[in-house]
Amino acid sequence: MARAASIDTRIARIRKAHKKVKALERRASSLQRRLEAARRRLQALFGGTAARGGRKARRVRRKVARKTKTAKRGKRILSAAGRASIRRAQKARWAKFRAAQAGAGAA
Repeated sequence: MARAASIDTRIARIRKAHKKVKALERRASSLQRRLEAARRRLQALFGGTAARGGRKARRVRRKVARKTKTAKRGKRILSAAGRASIRRAQKARWAKFRAAQAGAGAA
């Protein structure tokens, strides 16, 4: 008989705990709905998501940036005449520099 009472007591405790869990689940559900409503209001006020101010997540922005490839510029080629012109100009600069050095050294 004592064993039957013990089982009944345990069952009563389990039922009581179950009721408490259900009450907490209802409370959590209610809070979740209120939170979602607040988020929707913020989104309506500010546009986009409240946390990011309408910007996409960094991970998404990087993913989009990786997809867009810029066209690679081809190798620039200088003609022989262009190289000769640069060579002449550089030689003239060095000649002018050396002449200035020689003039300063003689004085």
